[in-house]
Amino acid sequence: MKLLILGAGGHGKVVAEIAQAKKWDVEGFVDDDPQKLGDVILDELEVVMLQKEVVERFRDDDLDFALTFAFGNNAGRQKLRLLFSGGTIPRLIHPSATVSPTATIGAGTHVAPQVVIHPLAQVGEVVILNTGCIIEHDCVIGDACHISPGAVLAGGVTVGERTWIGANATVINNIKIGKDVIVGAGSVVIRDLPDGVTAVGNPARIIKDDK
Repeated sequence: MKLLILGAGGHGKVVAEIAQAKKWDVEGFVDDDPQKLGDVILDELEVVMLQKEVVERFRDDDLDFALTFAFGNNAGRQKLRLLFSGGTIPRLIHPSATVSPTATIGAGTHVAPQVVIHPLAQVGEVVILNTGCIIEHDCVIGDACHISPGAVLAGGVTVGERTWIGANATVINNIKIGKDVIVGAGSVVIRDLPDGVTAVGNPARIIKDDK
């Protein structure tokens, strides 16, 4: 089965290489900009289809391709996952990642090179686990989160839907982080964070509350 990558930006390139490393037959990229049709994004892989065309094809019960959502907008990935709930949405795990056999990973999630996922971790759907991040034992990560390169979630951390943990951030054991939270790059989270806040620094402090 061929794989279409929805998103022709930087993360799309990363996802394409993960997919190729897992021996997927990547057909090309999907974008919502008609002017990008035919653009070469990576090696010989081009933008081959518009998003509206994919929507039409996914209404067919006899699909001949799989789809993955390769862009950074967390809410957008979750919305599209719900829209395409009837299709084949594979999880893509780079061969260099270390994943415990007792961990669970949802559909459409991307696991980049050198990621480590320890025992009994639960990772939701359409999550981005970016290069070299560490998900320790018993962590629970909600749908459509983004854990950035080098971030570390210590044991028992819970992360709500659509939350973004910045590059090289650290979250200590048993912390609960709400939905739609942003944790700044390099921050150290030592206290629970409620829904909808932005927190930065060491120790992390709330600088914005969108609730």
